[in-house]
Amino acid sequence: MQTVTISQLAEFANAIYFDNSIAHIPAGWDVLDVDSVQKDGFFAEAWQNPTTHEIVIVYRGTVPSNYPTLDQDAYVATGAVAPAAIDAANFAERVAATANTNYPGYTIAVTGHSLGGYQAQAALVALDENVNNASLNPYAVVFNAPGLPQSLLGGAAASSFDALSIYSQGDVIHLAGINAAHVGPLPPVSVAAGPSILSEWSSASAAFDIGLLGGPVVALAAAAASLISDWGGPAHKMQVLSDFLATAAVGGETESYYLAHNGATSPNPNLTATSGGAFLIQDGTLGSSIITQPSTSAGITNSGVGTISSIGDLVPSSDVAAASSEFAV
Repeated sequence: MQTVTISQLAEFANAIYFDNSIAHIPAGWDVLDVDSVQKDGFFAEAWQNPTTHEIVIVYRGTVPSNYPTLDQDAYVATGAVAPAAIDAANFAERVAATANTNYPGYTIAVTGHSLGGYQAQAALVALDENVNNASLNPYAVVFNAPGLPQSLLGGAAASSFDALSIYSQGDVIHLAGINAAHVGPLPPVSVAAGPSILSEWSSASAAFDIGLLGGPVVALAAAAASLISDWGGPAHKMQVLSDFLATAAVGGETESYYLAHNGATSPNPNLTATSGGAFLIQDGTLGSSIITQPSTSAGITNSGVGTISSIGDLVPSSDVAAASSEFAV
């Protein structure tokens, strides 16, 4: 069961850029494994939560001072398979093997930002291809990340994977790659983090006008510099996106909840009853009905029929205030 939120996964994706990542990781998580491949600029960490029985694998993205990561970016931009994607898949399989042996009942989330999100998607594909990992219910949430080349999908449809891609409104890096595909049932989701496309071009236009004092070449260079500053800065940085998600409504949702309430489906419907007798069903099928039989120690007091709404919520036909209920579908 997923309890780690989109905002918390964003914290992981941001924390891995720090040398002391543990100081930036959400509370309650312990280090499970770490891996690096210097020639590919690859670095990843795995964390486990003994209370919620979840594992998070997080991949670090591009670090300009780490030149091999720039080489990986070149692979991504040209649509080739980046060697770091293979590193990511191998690490995920290693963590999954540990989970299957020592952490039965745990789930695995993979996440990352930019190049790290690209690697996380490759890792999810690898985990899904191994039937031994089915009980781990692997899924991905990635941020400002390019899609994968078709050759990495193993013939599967990109939409068949349990994943969610989120990008800042002015980000362009997630569009990198030739014929690239973001895995998951929904197209990448834009959120209002960082500068918008309109504000980016407005800044570039202002820079162009000022640059005209030095001639057209200077003006074009000034406009380009403005765009590059935004695209490589606040429009793409994980810190900006993480800060936004910390207070945004979407940040407080789990990946499965978001997908269920935004037109996607999940293979594991979940029905819960609150202490006040209200019912909530996630990942349900539109139009499905459920018959509820609220009961007390004295027996069944009344019954009603509810329907599942277009956003996956159960709408009961009458108010229910019983402490316990019997369900029949």
